[in-house]
Amino acid sequence: MRGFFGPLEFENAFSPVGGTLVTANKLPEHPRVETKGVLQWTGYELNLVDLKFRWDYMHTDPAGQVATAMEILATHEPYPLVTVTEIKGTIYGMPYGGGDVFENEYVMSEFSIDVQHTDHSGRLTCVEATAHLIEVVQDGGIGGIGFGGGGFIGAIGGFISGLFG
Repeated sequence: MRGFFGPLEFENAFSPVGGTLVTANKLPEHPRVETKGVLQWTGYELNLVDLKFRWDYMHTDPAGQVATAMEILATHEPYPLVTVTEIKGTIYGMPYGGGDVFENEYVMSEFSIDVQHTDHSGRLTCVEATAHLIEVVQDGGIGGIGFGGGGFIGAIGGFISGLFG
């Protein structure tokens, strides 16, 4: 997968070694007296994305990539998650001719690193990292219209085509 999450860019050489998308339904339970409760579908939960990276000195600057990810985490701002595939698409209904797929905006909730190797001076030469992202749906205000989302099918299709497209 190639693409970017805000200022964090990734390419095939040091792309995410794994990715997970969790899309879920909201199913609150309504209890009833002397019988089992009833489930009611009320919409979708926010999508959760985990991106697992392996950064090594031959393809990128591991310390620089970690610093960029830590900066994204510290700002707690939403950034677009864009993957590059062969599929052409739209961003907020506007067509574009590139191979980028706008997944949605996400905020990084957690970032973890696992140092694999350092050189003799202690400089990072290989790092495995995981970025946990939570979908951000912008509220339209008065009408309560949510921009983004795309629902269950759109989320799964876009994410899978981004990983394997």
